[in-house]
Amino acid sequence: MRKRLVGFCLPITALTIMLPTQAFAKPRVIHTHGSNVSWMGGWHVSASHTYGSALRALNRPTSQSAAGGGLGCNASWPRLGVALSAWYYGCQSRSPITTIVIRGSAGRSAWQTDRGLRIGDPIRRIRQLHRGARSTNRGYLIAPIFTTANDCYCFVSAVVARTNGGIVSSFMLSFDAGD
Repeated sequence: MRKRLVGFCLPITALTIMLPTQAFAKPRVIHTHGSNVSWMGGWHVSASHTYGSALRALNRPTSQSAAGGGLGCNASWPRLGVALSAWYYGCQSRSPITTIVIRGSAGRSAWQTDRGLRIGDPIRRIRQLHRGARSTNRGYLIAPIFTTANDCYCFVSAVVARTNGGIVSSFMLSFDAGD
């Protein structure tokens, strides 16, 4: 009897080891605190939303290119459904991020808001989960704009659930630096 049990357990263990770890991974969460984007997965976005902090949190991007005559930087992580734009110092780690967009099937499986909203959900789910969401020309503002002083910059952050055809098509997180 004991040999049978061991023989039965070994194939299951081998199967578990061969399956990709992403099949068991929980979605990463976009956390908002009050009206501020605070965390994106394990990345403390409100503490540092620079290109360097994105590299530390998301690892090396699949693609990276200069934009705006070398002042800007666009980078993407297709396996996570993430693309971002940074500005002022090109693709240097100190460049502040201005926009993060999460989209596609990879974005749907990898991300959700702290209340459970995902890409592909119907508009009515936005209203159920984020009761204070406001309809805008870009989609639904689910984390209101919040301003804090940080050295010489004034950061404004927002999370917008973009919609197309009555469903959530992407999340846009924006961080604007002003003086």
